[in-house]
Amino acid sequence: MWDPAWLRSRSFWLETGLFLAFLALIILVAIVKPTLPVNNVQETSTPSPAMLAYFYSETDPAAAKTWIRRATVDNIDAYRQIAVFEHGSNIQPTGSLSPDGTHIALMFTEKGSPLSLSGNIWLLLTDGSYFQRISSELYNWFTWRQDSQALALADLSPEDPSKNRIIQFNLANGETSLILDDHSFLDLKPLGWSSGGAEFVIMALNPSGLWSVSSINLERSSRIERFSLPATDLLRNAWLSPSGAYLLLDIIRGQEALMILSTLDGSQQTKIASVGVGLFSTPIPFAAVWSPDGQRILINQPSAGQATTTWRTYEIKGPAGMPIDLGMVDPNHFLRPLAWSPDGNWMAMTESPFPYSRLFIKEISADDRLRIPLENINNQTSWLGWSSTQ
Repeated sequence: MWDPAWLRSRSFWLETGLFLAFLALIILVAIVKPTLPVNNVQETSTPSPAMLAYFYSETDPAAAKTWIRRATVDNIDAYRQIAVFEHGSNIQPTGSLSPDGTHIALMFTEKGSPLSLSGNIWLLLTDGSYFQRISSELYNWFTWRQDSQALALADLSPEDPSKNRIIQFNLANGETSLILDDHSFLDLKPLGWSSGGAEFVIMALNPSGLWSVSSINLERSSRIERFSLPATDLLRNAWLSPSGAYLLLDIIRGQEALMILSTLDGSQQTKIASVGVGLFSTPIPFAAVWSPDGQRILINQPSAGQATTTWRTYEIKGPAGMPIDLGMVDPNHFLRPLAWSPDGNWMAMTESPFPYSRLFIKEISADDRLRIPLENINNQTSWLGWSSTQ
């Protein structure tokens, strides 16, 4: 028989309290748990933003020493030293960062060697773990293939100095292959790869006095002449687009200095800048730099009197774009843009006269340039390249 006195016992209230507490805990967890942030999942699934970095060199010519450094646009003073090396005195090494940002190719005269316009080529990993000369030969020009897996190197043939030679150095196996070996040119301007690395583009001055554009098919080792400039054209410089599909030509034609945009086969050509040539002076050469996507060009527009220089962008598929303000320049100095950043928002540039060149970076939408600091104001500096890394 049920005893109502049990309701008044201590065991009843203890058991009842434990049951109600357990029930309340279940209800609380059911309500709160779905709203709790899952911090560890969010942190691991969201990638960190890419950091825009750049590499440059600083050279003390008197001490014959060069430092390779890396910094970011967030703090240009907080650089990280990648490597330091000695070389021939009174020279400045030149270099270029690979498109994938993993290697730096450097060209310089080694310590104890006679001064020369050519130099040895060294490869440096951007983490500083590897620094090695690729061969004992000297070269006067080099460029990276778009996939960063090969270098093109230009020199005069060791067997016959009258021959212009271009070889391809493959990073994967360290082997070389011949791109060009020709003694019929009066002058040669190697430009770079096109057609996804299947062809190599050159400009050559033939014995007839004509500058011609040619593509060398690397698989068949055959050369295809694309087009020639008129005999009256004086070629000052040329730039190949990142894809290898377009050419920029800086030429003197009659009484004009012209900047010409041309397709690789020469079928379409557009005059994008022109400056009159005076009776006793020639305008300073054009300077140009391609955007990473190859759709825009930043060019200078020097005045006929060389007193002022303006900068503007040209859209490949349309009319001239909006000018880009690169900041005030000393009237006695010359400004040269070097490279757009991978995202297209920053520009690297140098202001000279040599040897006291000054290296700058600038966000295109910003008002002021940022001068890259040097340990010694009399040191020389050289741009190596932009890098966008995690």
